[in-house]
Amino acid sequence: MSGSSPFPHVALSELYLVPSRNGVSVPKGLRDKGTAMINMGELFRYGRVGDSDMARVPLTAVDRERSLVHEGDLLFARRSLQLSGAGKCSIVVRGTEDRTFESSIIRVRVDPKRASPELLYYFFNSTAGRAEMNTIVEQAVVAGIRASDLQRLKVPAPPMPEQRGIAATLGALDDKIESNQRRRELLRNVGFSLLAKSTLASPWGTQLSTVSLSIARGVAPKYVDEPSAGLVLNQKCIRGGRVDPARARRMTITGVPDHKRARTGDILVNSTGAGTLGRVGRWHEGDVFVDSHISVIRPDPGKYPAACLAYVLLQMQTDIEQLATGSTGQTELSRERLGSLRLVLPAPTEALAIEQQLQEFEAGIAHAADEIVSLTTLRDALLPELLSGRLRVPEARAAVSEVVDVHV
Repeated sequence: MSGSSPFPHVALSELYLVPSRNGVSVPKGLRDKGTAMINMGELFRYGRVGDSDMARVPLTAVDRERSLVHEGDLLFARRSLQLSGAGKCSIVVRGTEDRTFESSIIRVRVDPKRASPELLYYFFNSTAGRAEMNTIVEQAVVAGIRASDLQRLKVPAPPMPEQRGIAATLGALDDKIESNQRRRELLRNVGFSLLAKSTLASPWGTQLSTVSLSIARGVAPKYVDEPSAGLVLNQKCIRGGRVDPARARRMTITGVPDHKRARTGDILVNSTGAGTLGRVGRWHEGDVFVDSHISVIRPDPGKYPAACLAYVLLQMQTDIEQLATGSTGQTELSRERLGSLRLVLPAPTEALAIEQQLQEFEAGIAHAADEIVSLTTLRDALLPELLSGRLRVPEARAAVSEVVDVHV
């Protein structure tokens, strides 16, 4: 396990402050009032779990004593539909209220005198940590782990100053990543506020096809594993009002018409499948291919400002979803039905008045997204080197300090 690492490795249980514990089991019908509960959605969505819009559950006095989480607690997914999700590790960060956790999660609380929980969080999110976790994953109908097996996993145990240094160095990058994520949310929300005020001042109704140059589905790609092949976006790339090319694949380039490809400023809409159909994102990184599960809306700037139209559609994802036809799991959204979508938006003159601001917001969002990618890449490159001892904290700190402030 330890290979050439200069650090000793110990069983995880040797670092426990208290025994590990599974969370509380509360029927869904009772999840509306009480204490905020971290569930599997939060665990898989966030590496560092702080405040978010969680379900709320009633707790007995005994539950409160045993099952509240503390800052620094490690949370592990007991089960997952996918092998890679079983044992997924997140860490609890400071919040503004008490929180508990659901029964599908294992809580581990380590002794801060013996181990940095942040270091262990980074370890279990490294390639080496995932490999160690895979040794205890059991695959049946779902993949899962047991607390009794989790406690015997071997984890690195550098001297405490080294642990704190590694955690602080990597944590500085995560702090900056989260700052960029908050900036993206803020800019988008300010844009929505401007849109609402302009619509209220001068509402205008029309169909989507009227203000679009074209609406077309992408192509059925022939995927290849060649880095030089064309990038093709799929449904997984559109989430949370954004288009993330990290999950894109590569395809053999054939004669794809221009209107079936995306270019900067186009609006992309997932157009097949329950759960993903209706998601909207605005593309900003040049020409790219899209697959046939995505519709490409190309705004007509001669009829309506493009960024303003994008902001309108971003707030209409539920309406777009309701345009779908077909049976459950086989839903489809045709370009004709999408084009018939009725819009209520600011009149063109009002839209022109806020278009420049919306474009600036989108540029700021794109810059933040690009910085998140570069910071994540740096963190993920430093992680195995620091955990293996091949790179020591002072050298890593020097590299990180070029992009963020590090306080160790």
